[in-house]
Amino acid sequence: MGSGGACGRSSRRRLAEQCRSGSPWHFASSRRAVIVPMQRESLGGLLERFPALLRAKGRAESTIDSYVSAIKTYVTPEIGTIPLTKLTQVDLNNFMQRKLASGLSARTVQYAHAIIRSALTRAERDGLVSRNVAKLATPPDQDHTSKVVPLSAEDARRFLVAVQGHRLEALYAVALAIGLRRGEALGLAWDAVDLENGTLAVTQTAARIKGKGIVLRRAAKTDKSLRMIPLSSFAARKLTRHRELQEEEGRFAGEQWREHGLVFASTIGTPLEPTTLRRHFHATLKLLGIDRRRFHDLRHTAASLLLAQGATLHEVKEILGHSQIRLTSDLYGHAYMSVKREALSRMDAVLEAQSDRVAPSVAPSVTITTVN
Repeated sequence: MGSGGACGRSSRRRLAEQCRSGSPWHFASSRRAVIVPMQRESLGGLLERFPALLRAKGRAESTIDSYVSAIKTYVTPEIGTIPLTKLTQVDLNNFMQRKLASGLSARTVQYAHAIIRSALTRAERDGLVSRNVAKLATPPDQDHTSKVVPLSAEDARRFLVAVQGHRLEALYAVALAIGLRRGEALGLAWDAVDLENGTLAVTQTAARIKGKGIVLRRAAKTDKSLRMIPLSSFAARKLTRHRELQEEEGRFAGEQWREHGLVFASTIGTPLEPTTLRRHFHATLKLLGIDRRRFHDLRHTAASLLLAQGATLHEVKEILGHSQIRLTSDLYGHAYMSVKREALSRMDAVLEAQSDRVAPSVAPSVTITTVN
C-alpha cells in the first residue's frame, strides 16, 4: 500500500509539473490513461490553425485562401465558439440548414462541411476529439446538372471561328477539345506536350495568389496520378501553329522576353493573367450574342461533345481527370442518357426495318391440344 501511495504521489507530481509547464494534455485517470485536452479549444480555434497545417503539407495556396475565406465568412461567425468537446452532429446539421435557409447554395454549404470534416479528422488523429462528428452530419444534396451550362455544338463552332487568328485561339481550341481547366491551360508547359506523338500531360497549374502573383504548382502529388491525354489532330494542328506564332513573338520581344516554358503565355513570355483570359472570353461571347458563361463551361462543353460522339462516361472521366466515376456521372449522366436514347432510337429503326422485311404478313396460328 505504501509503495502504491508513493507511486500515486509521484504521478500526481508529474501531472502538476505538466500543468505548470503548459503541456496541452493531462491524464483524466492515472489508471485508464485517457488523454483529454487541458484547454477547451473551440471549433473556431481549430479552424484558425488548420490553414497552417495544410500549408505544411504542401497544399496549394489558392486552396488555402479558399478555405480561409469560407471559414471566416460562413463557419466561425455561426458556430466558431462551440468547444470541440461539445460539438455535435446536430450543431452541424442545424448550421447547414440555417445557411441554406439564408440563401447560400448547396454547393457552398457542402464545401463548408467538407472543411470542418477535414479539420476534425486532424483533431481526431491528434486526440483533441474522440470522434469526428462531421462524419455523422448530413450535408445537403447538390444538383450538379443545374451548374452545367455547356455551349451547343453550333455555338462552340461559332466561338472558334470568332477567335481565329487571335493569339489565344489555340488555348480555346484545346480547352474545347480535351476539357482543360483554366488553371491547367494557363500552367501548361511545352515540355509536357508531345506534338509528334499527339499527347499532352497535365503536370502543373497556374493561379494568382494574393500577395504572391501568379504561382505555378505541380498538378498532382505523384507521377502515377499525372494526367496524360491523347490529342486530336485538330488540337495538335492548333498547338503546332501556336508554337510558331509564339516563336515570332519571342523574336519580336527580343530582350524583353522572359522564358517560362509556358504554352500559353503573355506577349513577353510571362504567365498569362487569368483576368486577361476571362475578359477576352466574356467579350467574345457578348460579340456572338451567346449568354454569359464561365470559362469552366468550356470544360463542360468538351464533356458533352465527347459523349455526343459516342465516348463512354469512363473515357470522359479519364480525359477530364475526375477522381471518381460518380462525379462524372453526376455531372454528365443526363447528357449520357440522351446519347443512349439516341442510340436506342437508331436500334429501333434497324429492328423495325428488319422485321418488316422478314416477318410474315399474318402470324401463324397456334394449335392447342388438350389431353384428357
